Amino acid sequence: MTIAYKLYYWPLPFRGAFVQLLLEHAGAEYQIASSEETLAFKDSSAKTQGIPAMAPPFLKDCINGTFIAQMPAIMMYLSERLGYLPSGPYKRALVLKTLLDCNDVLSDLTNANGSKMWEHEQWISFRTDRLKKWMRIFEATGERNGLRRDAGFLLNPDQENCADIAITALFGTMCRCLPQLHTDFKVTAPKISALVVRIESDPIVRDFIERQEAEHGQLYCGGQIEQSIRDMLAQDEALSSKH
Repeated sequence: MTIAYKLYYWPLPFRGAFVQLLLEHAGAEYQIASSEETLAFKDSSAKTQGIPAMAPPFLKDCINGTFIAQMPAIMMYLSERLGYLPSGPYKRALVLKTLLDCNDVLSDLTNANGSKMWEHEQWISFRTDRLKKWMRIFEATGERNGLRRDAGFLLNPDQENCADIAITALFGTMCRCLPQLHTDFKVTAPKISALVVRIESDPIVRDFIERQEAEHGQLYCGGQIEQSIRDMLAQDEALSSKH
């Protein structure tokens, strides 16, 4: 078996799930680096790293020996290699926009990548306003491109591409790991929610999700950042039970 790609990421879903889901969906042979290898890569000097970069995910193309970093860049690279990009510069730019939007949602959800822990008043504002605005942005994008509850994809009514894999990794992972947000998503973006369900029903994707759940349970982004999010969700539930 020839390993085509090696992914360096922590033993949790979050940004790594985007890359893994694309590789799994494409049937590509890949390997996950150990935590020790990922840490060593991250902590190496910029001069000695495979690619000068701040933090994982990192990807090695084992066929040509090159490295790439940053989730959106990795996804664009793999999509070019694996046939997950639409034709034409405009549609390809929309795929990149989708990936950057996904990355921004992850940053927002973790309060600027954990720059500080959530306070409940700030969290409530985020959950009821900004997070739902993001969901509506994806919903409106799909609607403009022919997405229906029972058919279609984010950017093309007839063919899935990297953007569909990305929103599945974003919202599917979020709703499995943080199930309190599932209703928010389903109500606010019903067509995108139905699209995610359709993609996740693919046997290859379903098998990947089951392996993720067996390995990680409901672990999401890890550490104090994840605990902060879970504390906020617990406070939301406590407030809701009082009313």
